[in-house]
Amino acid sequence: MTIGNVESLLYILPELVLVVAILAIFLADLVIEDKEQLGYMAFGGVLLSLLLAVWRGSTPEAWLFSKMIVQDPFAVFFKIVFAFAAMAAVWMSLGSKEIRGVSQGEYYGLLLSSTLGMYFMASATNLIMAYLSLEFVSLTSYVLTGFLRHDRRSGEAALKYLIYGGVASGTMIFGMSWVYGLAGSMDFVQINAALTQGDPNKLTLFIGLILTLAGLGYKISAAPFHMWVPDVYTGAPIPVTAFLSVASKAAGFALLVRFFYPALSSVSTDGTWHFLPGVDWPQVALVLSMVTMTIGNLAALSQRNLKRLLAYSSIAHAGYMLMGFVVLSNEGVRAMLFYMIAYYLMNIGAFLVVMIVANSTGREDIEGFRGLAWRGGAAPAPRRSQGSAGWGERRRPNGQSSAAGRKVGRPNR
Repeated sequence: MTIGNVESLLYILPELVLVVAILAIFLADLVIEDKEQLGYMAFGGVLLSLLLAVWRGSTPEAWLFSKMIVQDPFAVFFKIVFAFAAMAAVWMSLGSKEIRGVSQGEYYGLLLSSTLGMYFMASATNLIMAYLSLEFVSLTSYVLTGFLRHDRRSGEAALKYLIYGGVASGTMIFGMSWVYGLAGSMDFVQINAALTQGDPNKLTLFIGLILTLAGLGYKISAAPFHMWVPDVYTGAPIPVTAFLSVASKAAGFALLVRFFYPALSSVSTDGTWHFLPGVDWPQVALVLSMVTMTIGNLAALSQRNLKRLLAYSSIAHAGYMLMGFVVLSNEGVRAMLFYMIAYYLMNIGAFLVVMIVANSTGREDIEGFRGLAWRGGAAPAPRRSQGSAGWGERRRPNGQSSAAGRKVGRPNR
């Protein structure tokens, strides 16, 4: 059903709660001396938004704001994922040494603003709404990446992210303009109807789709649009890296499915999807999936920095999730969503370990994780026999063991 603009406000309560939380954080930052309280305010705002999103999931599907966005189970699922990712990022930020030295009011406000943009990305059913929400998420992500102002790596990562993002954004909006020129509408459903009933130029439509796919491929870090990922993940604060690796990627996949399924595919009575005649976009996405998996896994083999290693792992996982997207069926989408949940849990856990080790050692390379089981008290270090330089003996600064130079035979009398 279609809801009027005023009535639509009741259906976007999760988004409105985030807006109120963002404004409250910015205002509280002016008067609260204990800046850690701002993190708890952000966590509470996202938690309340999550509860409202779950509650709204039981309501019927509805078209909101003149069919600019939609309220349906697909949008609710991604809002829940975004909310959990934001809460995990806020919780990690409260224990991160990197975040303690920054302007926390601005930091938490931008983190929630990025989450708000992702909410609208998952609900967008119009080209304008899709582009504006994606740009809103991108702009806040640029600032969050470079939030460590005195860290050269963070500034370099933000600059590269901005340059790559600007090129990808321009490419995508150019492709969308071609699709709009052929369909005469920005609404996904109307685009599908126009392309199905009319006889658009197949080459023109194919070029528009390729350009649009390039912009969305950048957002999900699919090869060959992945070049920004290793540098951004390495330079950004660890909680921001964890948030981008999960929430930003999920938002890209949500918009990818929103656009290519209802706008460029048709569904039969038995629930089977078919791409529009003459535009075999699943084959293009299949090639992207294979290239992304291969590059991500092979490039990860030579990495020595854990954040950079996880960045290439994130690229490979984007290829895995694209496998469910190219199947062009409801079962494939369900498999992709299930994989996304498992990826969220494992990735947040991996970055949490990286943050804990970085807090205690100040290192993010693989060597900093050597012997972590013994240093963590999981088990006592095994000892070797006396006279050998083993794990249980302390070495002297010159590299000799404490038993070096000592005679093992009979002592002198």
